[in-house]
Amino acid sequence: MASCCTRLRAICVSSEGNEGRFLLITSDPAKAESALKTLRYKVKRNKVVAVQVRDRIGAGAELGALLGNAVIDIKYSYGSSSGEGTSLLVFNTSNNKKAIDTLK
Repeated sequence: MASCCTRLRAICVSSEGNEGRFLLITSDPAKAESALKTLRYKVKRNKVVAVQVRDRIGAGAELGALLGNAVIDIKYSYGSSSGEGTSLLVFNTSNNKKAIDTLK
């Protein structure tokens, strides 16, 4: 049976002045976009690199150093821990394809 909903995988929320910004990673971006547009939200898709890592101190810094050494600029990054030993780290970079190859 097909699911009626898209699953939220990650979220980052910020505001500046009277505007709020929600960065969402979902299991079905097209369905999420359609639902948000129906509610009259402005929607813009961005490509990001999502990396699941063992939850430990310094894991994000190590990935950042790898990207920096490969001369890849990080435009923004966020992450969260599942509380079960893993974390999901999300990066938007100057070259996402190169970032993926670098972090393999």
